Formats: sequence, structure tokens, C-alpha cells
Amino acid sequence: AVAVVAGDALAAPRRLGGLAATLPPVVRLMRERPGALPLTLTGTSGGHLRVGLSLPKELDCEIPERPVSGAVGETAVVPFEVVPRRTGRYALTEVRVEVSSPLGLWLKRGSLPTLSELRVYPNLLTERKAAAALFLNRGRAGLHARRQVGKGREFEKLRDYVPGDAREDVHWKATARRARLVTKEYRTEASQEVNVALDASRLSGRPARGADGRPGETVLDRFVAAALLLGVAAEQQGDRFGLVTFADRVDGFVKARGGRTHFRACRDLLTSLAPRPVVPAFDEVLPFLAGRLGRRSLVVLMTELHDAAIAESFLAGARVLARRHLVLAVSLQPETARPLFSERSGGPS
Repeated sequence: AVAVVAGDALAAPRRLGGLAATLPPVVRLMRERPGALPLTLTGTSGGHLRVGLSLPKELDCEIPERPVSGAVGETAVVPFEVVPRRTGRYALTEVRVEVSSPLGLWLKRGSLPTLSELRVYPNLLTERKAAAALFLNRGRAGLHARRQVGKGREFEKLRDYVPGDAREDVHWKATARRARLVTKEYRTEASQEVNVALDASRLSGRPARGADGRPGETVLDRFVAAALLLGVAAEQQGDRFGLVTFADRVDGFVKARGGRTHFRACRDLLTSLAPRPVVPAFDEVLPFLAGRLGRRSLVVLMTELHDAAIAESFLAGARVLARRHLVLAVSLQPETARPLFSERSGGPS
């Protein structure tokens, strides 16, 4: 009996060695919404077999362990459902398994290596409901034509000179090549350019307080959601959307473009952001924007300016950037701030 029990114990690790676990390389999830996480087990051993996920604390799973049934050598798909509580990127490097020995006298526990990246994005469906109606696309009802004053400055094509064309519109290099006057023709700009600069320095790691902040959210979480919502609005209106992330230096830059592929690139850049205990480098990011942005655009700087020294550094660089671009600074409203005329006086009207 002792020999049988010992032999069964020695055979248990071999059943674990025949298993392999596979997860999708990239799983995209949305915050506070359930998402599927399919796990594939290859070489199931039959008998008692349980598998569990080693999830970070930011991800909740109602049933983190599940039994697996199947004959020896079969492939089984184990569906897990997770609910992310925080945005960001999380790596799953292993799964936990428990197998029984051939005679069922022992249970062997261990881990199987796997590699999967979970990308958790803000829940824009919830954000859209809280946004102002003017900020979202409400269709084209009531749209009317309006005459453009002046002429556009976006290059369209070259054409032969026509009497009455302005001298400044003559393309002199093309004129020299063709031996006749050639004029540049412009069109009115059909789209605008919106660039968001997002601050991930130390003040962005504070809790987001107030009516808009949800439990566990930081200021950076609110900035990321607002930037993505602004990108959605720009896409709906046919405008180009660009993105810059910075803290003590410029971390990422996505040139303003349009399209779903471009929006996904911006979204993936924002999900990798995390607050860092450093001072924002406005003296670097604002000259960077001034040198990279060719045409006049709206520059939205999402940052916290509650520190007087940080605010002075921002103003020094923003004055230079505002000579060519429209600069808008966005911060969360403090708990102690309210509109000046938010309450009606008790006196006579």
C-alpha cells in the first residue's frame, strides 16, 4: 500500500507537465464593464483538474477558479469574465492549475506560463452621457450654409495665371519652369486641428474629487477620459486630432490625423500613462508644440495649476505658444470653488 501511494505521488507531477495554457496576446476591456477572457488548456489530463487566474487587484473576477473536464490530450476552452476597476495595461504571466494523481490519492498544484496583455480603456459610453449636449454629435438637423469671409489658405493646386490674380499668389518656381505665369490656388479649410497635451506629473496622481470623480479615480484618469472624448468629438466633426503626453519630459507624440486607426493609436498611448512624482516640464513641452505644430490649431493643455510655481512656469511658455495657436488650459474644479452667482440672494429681485 505504501508503494502504491508513493508511486501515485511521484506520477502526479508528470500529469502537470503535459499541460499548456494559452491566452490571447492582447485583450481589450472597458472599465466597469464585464469582459471575456478565454483561456485555452492543451493536453488535459482527465480526472480532477482546476484552473485559476492570478489577476492584479485592479481586476475583479466573480469566479477566479473553474473546473475543467475532458479526456486525456484534449483541448479545452475555459471562459472567464473579469470586470476592470482601473484603466491601464496589465500583464498576465501565469495561470494556476490543480491536477489529481492517476489514482486520485494526491493533488498537485502548480503554475503554467502564459503571456497576455490586458488593456483597460475608459468607459466612454458613461462619459458621453455626462458630457454637454453641444459637445456631442446630434446630427445635421438645422444645418445652414454660411458665407465664408476672405479666402482659404490651404493649398489646392497650380493653374495658369488669370488677369486679376494677386501677385503674392504667383508660384515663381513653377513660372520659371513653364516659361509662363503660374498661380497657386487655395481652398477654404474644411477641417480644424485639435491637439491635446496631457500632464502625467505628480499633481495628476491626486484623487479626483467632486461630482465628476468616481471612487478610486485620479486626476489623470479624468484627463484620459476627457482626451478620448474630445478625440471622438473631433472625429465626428471631421477635424484632425493630435496628442502629446508629458511629465518631466515629452513622453509621447501622435501627429494630428483622423480615422479609426489613428484614434486607436491615441487610445493605446493614453492607457500606458501613469502619474510620476516629478514636476511638469512646461519649458520643454510648450516649445516642443510650437516647433511641431505647423498650422494654427487649438491646443488643449490638461494639467493641474494649483501650485503657484507650476502656474508661473506654464504662463511663461503659453504666451509664446499663443502667438500662433489658440491655447486652452483645462483643470479639474476644486471642491472649494463654485460660480460667483451660484446662489440667489435673499433681497428683492
